[in-house]
Amino acid sequence: MSGFAITLDAILAIMVAGLVVTASMQMLSSKEYKTDDYLLRYSYDFLAVAEKSGVLDEAIAGNISNAKAFVESVPESMCVELELYDSSWERLYHEQNYRGQNHLCKDPESFTMASRVILYDDKAYPTTLQLWYK
Repeated sequence: MSGFAITLDAILAIMVAGLVVTASMQMLSSKEYKTDDYLLRYSYDFLAVAEKSGVLDEAIAGNISNAKAFVESVPESMCVELELYDSSWERLYHEQNYRGQNHLCKDPESFTMASRVILYDDKAYPTTLQLWYK
């Protein structure tokens, strides 16, 4: 009878340990993102999509209409400022979504900045994106 009790005790201990591990993993995987973390991820995603879709290549080549539309597609709750530079850090292109009276972007007390280097015709073009909430 004592062998049965020890086996039953071991099985229950393994089940409890499994539940604790499962609950811990669930809590760790459901992390709440802070606002700044969300902005940082959004800004890196914005630059990655802009590069892969060819929008930044077109802006470097001089066709700015798609880049302007891309910047304007940012959600209305966010303000964005996109800048493209040549290899000597001279600004080639600048776009923002807060010009005019209908845009209520204030000077940011805090903002997120992401950067990426775009390769176009074997030349490097640094790109920066500043993003903040209205």
